[in-house]
Amino acid sequence: GAWVPLDPCEAAYDEPLLYSAGWGKNMTYVVALGDGALTDVTARYTADYNATLRDRPLSEAQVASALRWVAHTKGAPRLQPAPLR
Repeated sequence: GAWVPLDPCEAAYDEPLLYSAGWGKNMTYVVALGDGALTDVTARYTADYNATLRDRPLSEAQVASALRWVAHTKGAPRLQPAPLR
C-alpha cells in the first residue's frame, strides 16, 4: 500500500509537497503510522531530501533506531525503518 496524505483544512488529497513547496515549511521528519507499521516517509514530503538529511540533527541510522524503539515500546508488530525514496 501507499501512504496518502490528507489535509481536510486545505481540501488537499495526495499532495505530499503541500507544506514544503506550497507553504515553504522545512520538514525534518515525517513519520507515517498505520497498519501496525512506522515508516519514515520524509523523502516524499520534502522538495530537497538531500538538504533535509544534511539539516537533520540525527542520522538515518539514529532515526531507524528510534522508530524501532517506538514500535517495540508501543507494540507495533511490523516496522519499516528505511525512508521511502
